[in-house]
Formats: sequence, structure tokens, C-alpha cells
Amino acid sequence: MKKDFITVSPDSGQEKESVTIIADPNTSAKDRSTNLLVRTAGDKSQEVRILQNSMPFYTASLIKFSGYPNNVGTLAFIPYFNFVNVGTNDDGSNYPIYHCKIKMNKNYDFSSDIKYFLMCTFREDLLEDYELELETPSESRYLTFKSSVSGLGLKNYEGEIFLSNGTGIVDEVSLRLTNKNDAYDYRTLYQIVFN
Repeated sequence: MKKDFITVSPDSGQEKESVTIIADPNTSAKDRSTNLLVRTAGDKSQEVRILQNSMPFYTASLIKFSGYPNNVGTLAFIPYFNFVNVGTNDDGSNYPIYHCKIKMNKNYDFSSDIKYFLMCTFREDLLEDYELELETPSESRYLTFKSSVSGLGLKNYEGEIFLSNGTGIVDEVSLRLTNKNDAYDYRTLYQIVFN
């Protein structure tokens, strides 16, 4: 039986029977709920309320240059998505890994750092004891709060990504949720790999 965003199976049964409830993914910015009425043959009934939280974060996207190569006329340094696969944290949770290629002029000058910004949107309650951290193989930086999305309990954050390290391209950038009191307690949420 399908009701709102849940699927219940089986819809009926006899004597002792297990019921499975599967919820569709909630890709919206708001929590949602529905009620399910369970009735027995003896006309006893119980209403169960099912709550589902909104997504923990929405988007993490590269948005702009904030630095350029020495020779702007020959600028050809553009990352573009190639394919996506999935990584797994120690706790068993999964995260997307976006593999990118870089379109680059063969005479590209790496002497200037090339910065992009990563922007993302998070639910406020997920960040009470955690910080958002951008990490490359050589450094890490915390994202900074930019604005709130009123009425939805969401916050926008931004952080710099250095795609050029002065001599080449960084291999990867990870967005992590890191415990404010324990740097070893972290969870990768999003990763970009340059190849």
C-alpha cells in the first residue's frame, strides 16, 4: 500500500504478522510526516505518526575563480565533472565522489594559485557540535557561514578550494563534518577527485 511518501507491505495479514514500512527519499528542504492507522480484526486500532527529516545538505558546487594565471589571455583552466561513484566512511555511511577532468592550455602557467569557492547548504541542527571542513592532501580549512535560509532551518556556507598548488593540480578535495572537540571524529560528506 502506498500512502504519501511511504510504502507499507503487506497491507493486511492474519494473526502475528510483521509489517515493513519504506519511506521515499526526502529531497526537499522541509521535514515531513504522515499518519498510518493500524487496525486489528477485533476493531482495535492505533495511529502511528511517521516523521522524516529533510536532507542534511543540498548542494556543494564549484562556483568561481578568485585568482587567475599570470597570462590571462591564455586562460584555459576549467574543471568539469566526468563521472560519480560512491565512497564509504568508517561508520558505513556513503558519500558521493565526483571525478573531474581539467581542461587546460598546454602552456598553462601554474605560478599563480587558482582558487574556486565551494558553497553548500546544511540543516542547522547537524552543526551544533560539528564544523564544516575542506581538506586537500596538504591542508585543511573551515567553511565560513554566509547566510540563513529563513523559515527552513538551513544555513549557507562557503570555503575556498585551491585547484592549483603553484606547480600542479591538487589530487582531491573533501568536504568533512568534523567534531569541534575531537578532530579524529569526522565524516566525509562530499569529495572531488581531479584526474
